[in-house]
Amino acid sequence: MRTWTLFFFGMILFVVPGQLTLREQARRGVVEIKLHNEYSPAENLGELIRESDVVVRGVVISGETRVIGETDIVTDFAVQVLESLRARSKIQGTTVTVRQPGGAVVIDGRTIRAVDDEFPPLLPSEEYVLFLSRLPSGMYAATRGAQSVFQVTNGGVSQLPGAFSVWRDHNSRPVPIQSFRELIREAAPD
Repeated sequence: MRTWTLFFFGMILFVVPGQLTLREQARRGVVEIKLHNEYSPAENLGELIRESDVVVRGVVISGETRVIGETDIVTDFAVQVLESLRARSKIQGTTVTVRQPGGAVVIDGRTIRAVDDEFPPLLPSEEYVLFLSRLPSGMYAATRGAQSVFQVTNGGVSQLPGAFSVWRDHNSRPVPIQSFRELIREAAPD
């Protein structure tokens, strides 16, 4: 199996000059592209909140993977916003699109996967707390990659396992959702 590496800086996929298109990679037998996020870790929850345009609790409804340009694979997730956890976020009750690098597409009969081992894809029907930045297209992206995604399970909030984070180092167990709401309000009052 051949593997190619692309680097993801902030919300922009860094394309190396001379990089092969996805079609060229499919013809050469490439089946997996490793993505690497280059986010500096947030010092604390307040920093993550201040950098985010919205902070929401929502459920993933669906995801659609697509090719952008000739070299990038992304998945756009439809997320039903259950609750706006930041007062200036007025999107409760709506559905927003959250773009995440990676996914799988079929090109010329061959499946090519773009994978970020530190930022697993969002899962349909799962509930998350998301710290999001608005993209020029009107979609959203996780402000600091996996550090910006917290899964809600059985009323407890925990950060994704692959995320490098000061948060997870101090919170090895899920935090009750009500306590997490209070932490957000205390860390960055509007």
